[in-house]
Amino acid sequence: MDLVDFRFLEPHIACLSLAREERGNSLTPDLLGALVGLVEQAAQKGARVGILRGKGETSFCTGYDLAELSQPLDPRRLRLEPAARAIECSPIPWLAFVNGRAFGGGFELLLACDQRIAVPHAILRMPAVRLSIPYGPEGLRRFHGLIGPARTFDLFARARDLDAEEAVRLGLIDAIGDFETALDWARQVALGGPLAVEYTKAALRALNEGEDPNNVPEIVRLRQSCLNSHDLKEGLAAANERRPPRFKGR
Repeated sequence: MDLVDFRFLEPHIACLSLAREERGNSLTPDLLGALVGLVEQAAQKGARVGILRGKGETSFCTGYDLAELSQPLDPRRLRLEPAARAIECSPIPWLAFVNGRAFGGGFELLLACDQRIAVPHAILRMPAVRLSIPYGPEGLRRFHGLIGPARTFDLFARARDLDAEEAVRLGLIDAIGDFETALDWARQVALGGPLAVEYTKAALRALNEGEDPNNVPEIVRLRQSCLNSHDLKEGLAAANERRPPRFKGR
């Protein structure tokens, strides 16, 4: 059985489902390795946007499978950071559809996505400190960037549950809705020029990491590609002709 289910919902919309429903879609090194490969495949196979969710109706991801942890704890063997980074650095945007519980590493994975929609009954929790796990700096950065140091400390130190409404107020979740809400978001994003979407995501990531996009050669190159692209010509022509654009991603 696949650890991550990969399918296209519509021609340009990919969906990855963490598929360990009997274990709360908890994480293992093999699952995270598969996730990295499928995030890359989604873009290679023509997706313009991706949705990440958990299989079933009760859990997005309940964190790392504790049966997989042993001392000494080596973060490199866990593979969580490469998976989160693959989502962050993917050329296409990813939406986390939080369809239930999101704990620990699952909480971090949803923060690696570009947008987050949660069902009303979603519960988020970061229990690392309660397990005496020193969370990695990159993971802390994702929380810190969204809610600041004091709220991040509170979230970790008290390991308390957040419901969907509080998570929206804090800025950890962008909206509350069902899967159709997530799919509608994906459809709207897929209407944009793929190169311009990729550039916007990359430039925002650089800004969030304290870099100037104008000093990152790959982002400068990507912007120039957009300015010289067929898609820019097509977008302007479509606007003048009052018709939907036919973007080709080049």
